[in-house]
Amino acid sequence: MTDTMAPLTPYYGTDRIVENPKRFLGEAMAKRRTIGKLAAEVGVNVETVRFYERAGILEQPSRRDQGWREYDDERLVTLQYVREARRLGLTVADIGHLHEHSRGPQAGFCESVRDTVAKRIEIIDARIADLVRTRAGLVEWLGACRARSAADRCPTYAALNASREPDSTKS
Repeated sequence: MTDTMAPLTPYYGTDRIVENPKRFLGEAMAKRRTIGKLAAEVGVNVETVRFYERAGILEQPSRRDQGWREYDDERLVTLQYVREARRLGLTVADIGHLHEHSRGPQAGFCESVRDTVAKRIEIIDARIADLVRTRAGLVEWLGACRARSAADRCPTYAALNASREPDSTKS
């Protein structure tokens, strides 16, 4: 083989070695990929692909003659969409809900996206508010700790213990 020749590609499931799989198999077949290649293209684990299949978000392709599943570009795009939705904080349930609506009219799907994303933003805003309250409490604790001398008892610990002791003034 010389350096100018294109490398020959063995096509899985056959004993044939073909120089150009697209020409041999046609455009549609050349765009199909195994689960491992699909996962690698999207940047997820193979088990993640299987999880989304079990969840009903990603349709399982039918098996080919050799027993392997081959994933087309539509499933690639769906998996990329799912990965981006997860990155943005949507839950698997949210994505499943959107996936159900994606099969209907486009207007209904867009409305579902707006509603789902608006609800997710409300949840994030509530988490942010909770984190702000938590941060304020921690800043208060830190300030009390910094204000005490090394010989003094920890003011936060003392306040917690005082709140657990029975009130002696009520007797």
